[in-house]
Amino acid sequence: MCRNTVGDIPLDCCYKIYDEYNDEEAELIKKERMLIHRLLKGEAPHADFDPYAPYVDYFIWDDARHPLSSAPEPKRRFIPSQLEAKMVANYVRAIREGGFINFHKPEEEPTLYLLWADDDSTSDQKSKQLTCMPPPKLKFPGHEESYNPCLELIPTEEEKASYELMHEEDRPKFIPKRFTTLRSIPAYANALKESFDRCLDLLLCPRVRKKRINIDPESLKPKLPSRNDLRPYPDSCYLEYKGHTGKVTTISTDCYGQWIASGSTDGSVRIWEVETGRCLKIWHFDEAIKCVAWNPLPGLSILAVAMGRDLVILNTELDTDEEQKYIEELLHLGNVIEPKASVAAIARWLPDGRYGGIMIRHFKNVSSIDWHRKGDYLSTLDSHGIRRNTRCCNSSNLEKAYTKALQDPWTSSDCSFSSQPFILVHRDKKERACLQSVKGR
Repeated sequence: MCRNTVGDIPLDCCYKIYDEYNDEEAELIKKERMLIHRLLKGEAPHADFDPYAPYVDYFIWDDARHPLSSAPEPKRRFIPSQLEAKMVANYVRAIREGGFINFHKPEEEPTLYLLWADDDSTSDQKSKQLTCMPPPKLKFPGHEESYNPCLELIPTEEEKASYELMHEEDRPKFIPKRFTTLRSIPAYANALKESFDRCLDLLLCPRVRKKRINIDPESLKPKLPSRNDLRPYPDSCYLEYKGHTGKVTTISTDCYGQWIASGSTDGSVRIWEVETGRCLKIWHFDEAIKCVAWNPLPGLSILAVAMGRDLVILNTELDTDEEQKYIEELLHLGNVIEPKASVAAIARWLPDGRYGGIMIRHFKNVSSIDWHRKGDYLSTLDSHGIRRNTRCCNSSNLEKAYTKALQDPWTSSDCSFSSQPFILVHRDKKERACLQSVKGR
């Protein structure tokens, strides 16, 4: 018997299904109905199932000392694949026969267009082949030619008089006027003149289509070589010598290449070890350092420093004890030959009480220093281009003397000793010039 009926349709019929296997009608319970509803919504069959539960790793990786699988590599991994070999052979055969890659470019068919067609593309293509350009169109009238403009736009008599004084090209072509009614507008006075000028321009001005050369701007740039082709060149900083507080103006390396001397605008001279960058000695002076130069003679570590009007010859104390005694005797001013009055007015030899060297004071600022290759002659150049050659020490007889000062207005500061008994200097117009021979060399 059906219960809870409304009319002739029982409600329980909605919860019954036909079971074909048992050939009977079965009534669905509430749990089964909830399961069907969840499946229709695309949810999990069971309500207790969480599809986004955190993953639990069931394998313990902390104390894993052995691999999960230590099976040896199979032999097939070390043997070339026969299938791939067949594919490569097929590719090679197809390339040789010409069916895989076609190396011949297809012949381009000539482009044709319809002569009497109404297509816009064909008409445009035909018009591009014409060399004659169409005449420019007339300018349409604008709002400035209104017959009833505002009072602010109407020029006064003074402005009209100023227009007459202007050049014809700068003069405005149309002067606005005010008409109260449209029927009171007269004929345009310049209509005939403007039509004649336009016809004259169209007659005298040739309108020919000229082909412009379209050049890519990038192609005009010079092709720079690759950086790899320019190698070797320094691309990284190997070592830095830090210590000067001012600008480094000069450097010089000794004959062995172990030490390097540098001068700065802060008035300090430093000696560095080339390989390690260690600062070994520092001398401080009152003026900015202009130039430093090592003595080129091996075993004679003497450094010449130029600052202002003074040229100081320092003992670097980098040699052995025997060589230091020899250098101290050379830098001792006991046997100085008194110079002539003309030479003494140019340069004076004085002992350097601060650092135990020799100071040669010039009457002008020194800008360049150069040693002779034997180490017994020293030449200087002052800021006014006057060259002086001074014999400062002779290693054969341990005497110090002056030589004649050489004066000539050289404009360049680059000068050096030559292998011949000459002093070479650079000039503006001549590359090198022989100044004067050095006696005894």
